[in-house]
Amino acid sequence: TALPYQPHVIPGKYIILPFAETSGIVYTWFKDEIAGRDSIETSGRKATYDDLNKMASSIPVGSDGLVFLPFLAGATFPEDDSYAKGVFYGLTLKHSSAHMARAILESIGFMLKKILTYVEQSGIKVNEIRSMGGAARSGQWLQIKSDICGYPLIKMEEEETSTLGAALLASVKVGDYSSLEEAVSVIVKTGKKYTPDAKNTEAYTKSYSLYNELYTVLKPLFRKYV
Repeated sequence: TALPYQPHVIPGKYIILPFAETSGIVYTWFKDEIAGRDSIETSGRKATYDDLNKMASSIPVGSDGLVFLPFLAGATFPEDDSYAKGVFYGLTLKHSSAHMARAILESIGFMLKKILTYVEQSGIKVNEIRSMGGAARSGQWLQIKSDICGYPLIKMEEEETSTLGAALLASVKVGDYSSLEEAVSVIVKTGKKYTPDAKNTEAYTKSYSLYNELYTVLKPLFRKYV
């Protein structure tokens, strides 16, 4: 599978765009449709992301064997499978909604690790991961991603990096800066750095293998039972 890319706005440059159709939106779905309903019944209010993060933090690495396929709107890169569906695998009576919350967080880490594998196989050296957007607000999730992928993960100070990028390009165009490199050096700031825990990285190996094997086994069933 070739890495998807497109021309950059700067002539002669390209941007690699492997992305996941469902990542943070899956956590939102779980918050609203499952954890949220439980929360209303028990506390009279809707669940928040902080509630989910606290739930997930009480569960050990690997979610006690529970693995989630986060393909609630199909799978994009590298599967490119519009038939793919979401699946909880390994669910038992010992599992709770807290296990589900953590399994979802881990599944997005597995998606990222799989994408990085293709990036590395293409000859691109990966030194660190930089995170932005709404998902970067959860330090726990950032640590999970770092542990799963085995790379340092750095949170960007500005969450809305697409808007920031447009502003940087405009600032160069109007002459505020002589080059994009200069603009980036002045304006772009990094925040907290998350370092992978080697023990956790090793512990995730089994879950990640199961994650990949699950999709391989279920792929024909996704198509057979549409």
